[in-house]
Amino acid sequence: KKAFESELNRYRICLHENENHKTQEMLICLNGFNYFKTHKHPAEVSESYHMIEGKIDIIFFDDNENIIEKVSLGSNKEDNFIYRLSSPYFHLVLPQTETVIYHEVTSGPYNKSLVQYATFAPNEDAPISEIKEYIAKFND
Repeated sequence: KKAFESELNRYRICLHENENHKTQEMLICLNGFNYFKTHKHPAEVSESYHMIEGKIDIIFFDDNENIIEKVSLGSNKEDNFIYRLSSPYFHLVLPQTETVIYHEVTSGPYNKSLVQYATFAPNEDAPISEIKEYIAKFND
């Protein structure tokens, strides 16, 4: 319900105690159009996605915007439903269904200043037309 009421059409429920906890565990609900700027974490941080509802694609890039891999995850029994990223690749999460719910786990403690955002991707507050043009390159 909160994702439907949110200005960003998303809501995060943190299951960890605080940003200093060694395991950052969240339930993330997306409703409608969503964009998380392409980013990467330091080499010592791993991140996993476990689908609960809906489908997402995760696009992985090298530092020069070359696509390394595309992983599709979904909640149906025929879908791959879990993925773990243990390398410091830029990645872009693209919702493929109107509603998406996933369980994300990442190494802590969380330090936003260590997240590196891709200079080749638009910011989250960029004009919607610029964001849609960017993500259209990766949707089949």
